[in-house]
Amino acid sequence: MEGGDEMFYEMRTYRLNPGRLDAFLKRFEEVSLPFFEKHGITFIGCWKIGELPASEEVVTDGGRWKPAAGTRFDGDQVAYMVAFESVAARDSAWEAFVHDPEWPKALNAAEGTERSVAGEVFDLLEPASFSPMK
Repeated sequence: MEGGDEMFYEMRTYRLNPGRLDAFLKRFEEVSLPFFEKHGITFIGCWKIGELPASEEVVTDGGRWKPAAGTRFDGDQVAYMVAFESVAARDSAWEAFVHDPEWPKALNAAEGTERSVAGEVFDLLEPASFSPMK
């Protein structure tokens, strides 16, 4: 990102091991968030990803959508968003986070050998010029 007051965002989507949603959310709130604060990672939000019920997709000339009535949010996926002042600030913060000797201790104390995260996807987001989040 180039200058200005704009922020640089990162969206992380986690596929969890079956049945680990509640444990992940508890650990994230109680253990991960204090480490984010410690390392300058601005937390924006965390979301449970809904599983749309089996239904027909509606397709028109204007686009497509799927009715959300009956959506379940108790599946094994979550997403969270964090923000940084620049790409360099992002890289520096994550490097400090993963090298913090207290992080593995806290993670092990919270989860033991039964890890919550089975896989993850990282998406870096730069606001479009018309985005209210800059």
